Amino acid sequence: MIIRRVKDFVRANVSHPAVTLNVNELVSSAVDLKRDVNGDSGRKVEYVMRLRPVPKIEGDEVALRTVIVNLIENSLDAVGKEGTIELSTGFEEGFVRIQIRDDGCGMSPEVLENARGAFFSANKPHGTGLGLSTADRVTKAHQGRLEIDSTEGVGTTISLLIPPVNARSEAAPTTDTADAQ
Repeated sequence: MIIRRVKDFVRANVSHPAVTLNVNELVSSAVDLKRDVNGDSGRKVEYVMRLRPVPKIEGDEVALRTVIVNLIENSLDAVGKEGTIELSTGFEEGFVRIQIRDDGCGMSPEVLENARGAFFSANKPHGTGLGLSTADRVTKAHQGRLEIDSTEGVGTTISLLIPPVNARSEAAPTTDTADAQ
């Protein structure tokens, strides 16, 4: 598992063909996957879903689902035996927002400053330190950005902001222009 994650990190992390994606279905499938894998496991974790109608995005379904699952895993680690994980979607300022918020332990300013670094892991003996770094790389590969807001003792909110299908095609250079030069 660790070797696979290191290999995924070293590669571009977006290796499957881009397809048009329903973001709400993508988020729901990631939550269902985590519920199936974790079962009850003695935790009292409440998942709150606030999925609003949003435009479709284009991207690597496997890579994006993996990022969402990994962010849910981070939230599960942060909340411990009891807590709330809220997953929401929205559309603002030209981006589709996928947001994962937890009421876990949060991050100190020092941890937050290093959170995107490869192989950085705070208090996770089973972690590889690639989760947030990979999430950042995958989001950038989709012409988006990753935002992290965290307060120690309060919780963490992570947002993936990805342009909708039409915005990506307008922003992408055309092959005609590249071939003409």
